[in-house]
Amino acid sequence: MKMLMKLLSVGLLLSAFAFAQQQTQKVVVDLTTGDAKTITSHFIKGFANTLEHLQKNGTGIDAVVIIHGDAYRFFVEKLEQSPYSNDKELQKRQQEFLAGFTMLAEKYHVRFEVCSQGMKARNLNIDIFYPFVHPVPSAQISLIEWQNRGYAYLPFR
Repeated sequence: MKMLMKLLSVGLLLSAFAFAQQQTQKVVVDLTTGDAKTITSHFIKGFANTLEHLQKNGTGIDAVVIIHGDAYRFFVEKLEQSPYSNDKELQKRQQEFLAGFTMLAEKYHVRFEVCSQGMKARNLNIDIFYPFVHPVPSAQISLIEWQNRGYAYLPFR
């Protein structure tokens, strides 16, 4: 009987350890930067490295990115239909940004949300954004809701 209790205890400990290893880390990213270097080096590469590290350690990842402020420009697919149509750097690097965002969406299942209030203020229509970008009524409301669901807050300014 004592042996059975020990085996059960060891089994429970191993199960608890395995469950802890598969814990999901939840993060909501507050993305407001309009700086291309910050987008490529800190957000796309740096955030991808963080997600990769978590994944390699057996941790699940649930990430949401809230796009607002000066970050809209990086998520516009149809530049010619936007206020950013004359932005030469954006035109030149658009495919680079798209590749990075697509990698985050496909490899790590990152959800991208864009603030509709800010879109309205900038005369941006959702039709000009990449298909993986989802409108939300307000960046602030979305940030509050995700944090109240237990998502850690991570700013990129």
